[in-house]
Amino acid sequence: MRKLVSGKKSKGFTLGELLTVIALTAALFLAFTPLIRTFRHRHARVECANNLKNIGIAMYMYANRNDGRFPPSLEVLYKENYLSDERMMDCPGSGSTGTLEEPDYIYVADLSLKLSENQPMLYDKDGNHPGGGAHVLMVDGEIVWKD
Repeated sequence: MRKLVSGKKSKGFTLGELLTVIALTAALFLAFTPLIRTFRHRHARVECANNLKNIGIAMYMYANRNDGRFPPSLEVLYKENYLSDERMMDCPGSGSTGTLEEPDYIYVADLSLKLSENQPMLYDKDGNHPGGGAHVLMVDGEIVWKD
């Protein structure tokens, strides 16, 4: 603590100390903002891939009970209780909320388990992920990232 000329101790911060703390806080905030944004985008990509994985599992369950044929639409998975949460149709990286009627994913219908492993079955709509790129669910269950 500082002693004033009159001999009393001052209480609190000086204006200079307060401005220094504010400047340091602002500098730290600006330094960590891009890092936080990067983590948020990565989290959205992981959650999106997890949605595709769960949809893919439901599709395989459907195909195993229907002579190796995948469902004609994503809605069938809900109507027949292979999926119970409509939020799986929402890619967290997109700017909109995907629904069962308007999913954030594009489904390629009329596929079966007998097709090539390299055949895409479900993939992100354009613009789901900032900076480009998309997840693709292949017929063999693999999820790949395409730039």
